Amino acid sequence: MLIIGAHKCGTTSLQRYYEARGCDVVRNTQLFTRWDGPEVYTRKYSDRIPVVILRDPIERAWSDYHHRLRRDMIKDDMSYEHYCKTKDIMPNPKEDPFDYLRLGELNIIEISKYKQWLKNWHDIDPLVLQLEQMQQQEDFGRVNTHWHIGITQEQKKFTRELINDS
Repeated sequence: MLIIGAHKCGTTSLQRYYEARGCDVVRNTQLFTRWDGPEVYTRKYSDRIPVVILRDPIERAWSDYHHRLRRDMIKDDMSYEHYCKTKDIMPNPKEDPFDYLRLGELNIIEISKYKQWLKNWHDIDPLVLQLEQMQQQEDFGRVNTHWHIGITQEQKKFTRELINDS
């Protein structure tokens, strides 16, 4: 099995869930949001079943913002709104393990436009799961979903508008 999905979508929890059941699992959070992801899958992972896990895009963006704040990957004074609009997150790309965000077009909002990424994977036909549904499984690991606390209605509206502005 190959687990793909955007950063902060629950890929690690899903990997642990399946590994606990004896499955041979590979996880790749960069592959889902690469335009050449399906070709890379065909070249390197075609012997594995592709599984995409998605998360509420607003909660994912908020969680990603706080993840990067906690790890000093963005400056403390960078607002959430600024973070959502920026394409240049790190001053030094070598410090950022997610440097694929710096490759030009992608920022946290572009990654949250799941529809475009799923279209890209259409021919591969992966199994698509939602984090919120998986969390209803009694033995599914808990993902840090508490980061939605503190997001204002205005920030939710702002994020939703950016995501829907295609």
